[in-house]
Amino acid sequence: MIDWFIDTFLGVWGRAIVDFYAANALPINSVIVVYGAILLVWHRRLRPYRDAAVAQVGGILAGRTLPKHPGELHEQVAKRIDWSRVAEVGPGRLVAGRWRLWPSRATATTLPRLLPIAELCRDAAAR
Repeated sequence: MIDWFIDTFLGVWGRAIVDFYAANALPINSVIVVYGAILLVWHRRLRPYRDAAVAQVGGILAGRTLPKHPGELHEQVAKRIDWSRVAEVGPGRLVAGRWRLWPSRATATTLPRLLPIAELCRDAAAR
């Protein structure tokens, strides 16, 4: 059945790709597993930055009356976070956010994209 699918939908090129993969499965899979491990390390490097941002959000939210709509809260918090201070926590290493396949440098411009405000507010409220 798989042979029929490959021959029908992928044609000659599909058969060549499947044959190449079958002949080189171990090196191909090894590269994928090693890259996955590196990606996991990059994702874990984001933790100190997340902790610093959550601490800042906790300070922003302390003693404030919270608006009824979460979107308003997220907008207020997003305007007041000092991302340059958050970026100083680490040495500007490569980090990867959730569902990201490529790393980014941890800078004041990239961290807001890697750390969603809604998650930061939720984590700060839980502390």
